[in-house]
Amino acid sequence: MIRYSSISGKQTITEVCDKCQCHIKDLSIWDITLKKEDSYRKKMTKDGKALDEGKADGPRPKCYCEHCKHD
Repeated sequence: MIRYSSISGKQTITEVCDKCQCHIKDLSIWDITLKKEDSYRKKMTKDGKALDEGKADGPRPKCYCEHCKHD
């Protein structure tokens, strides 16, 4: 799951476990956005280079920490 918080003007985006809600990693805006071009969407790197082309992949898959993956 992706968690967004804004505390005293400081915005953070983090990936947290869908089961136990523990912190997995910090994310940047480039990790979660899609750039739109015509009717297709392109995932971009910070350098502006395309990772792959095609339509949106759908919902983000479930994410689990190392501990919860083995439960």
